[in-house]
Amino acid sequence: VLFLFSLNEGTSLSFPLQGLTLRWYEEVFSSPALLHSARNSILVAAGSSCCATALGTAVALLLMRFSFRGDQLLFALAMLPLVVPVVILAVALLVLFLAAGIDRSLWTVAIAHTVVALPYVILIVAAGLAGFDSDLEEAAMDLGAPYGRVILNVVLPLIAPSILSAWLVAVTVSLDEFALALFLAGTEQTFPV
Repeated sequence: VLFLFSLNEGTSLSFPLQGLTLRWYEEVFSSPALLHSARNSILVAAGSSCCATALGTAVALLLMRFSFRGDQLLFALAMLPLVVPVVILAVALLVLFLAAGIDRSLWTVAIAHTVVALPYVILIVAAGLAGFDSDLEEAAMDLGAPYGRVILNVVLPLIAPSILSAWLVAVTVSLDEFALALFLAGTEQTFPV
């Protein structure tokens, strides 16, 4: 339905359509400001998603494969962005960056998007690890592989679909996030803003 309205000649979102046109798409793609903000959003989404995926995979491996004092506290802290309202998180990060003397920029938006996407990545990768037979790790170590090599050659290839899924969710979260970008973007705007 939204696609049909995007082809509507008129400006009202109601039926019947007043004719079909591609004029609105032409206006969007001829706007330098919109294209620049779309480029900014893609850069932020790519960077924050890669960071969130790397950190989230490491934390998921740590939580799922090792038992240590404070593991439940680490899990609770990592899941905190899911329960804190985004506007409160945006204000808190803004205050943190201002107190640290960090100017608002695309870097601050990317850091914030990494924080917001991290719990999603941890949960998706942890679900992949839960369905993964840990006997394969033990077999590789019995054959003489150090645990780092087991992670690189056995675990990561087998949970690659979970990691890719987590990265795609992180990209989606980043491209959809408005409040953090509004508070933290500074002069460089992203597409949602």
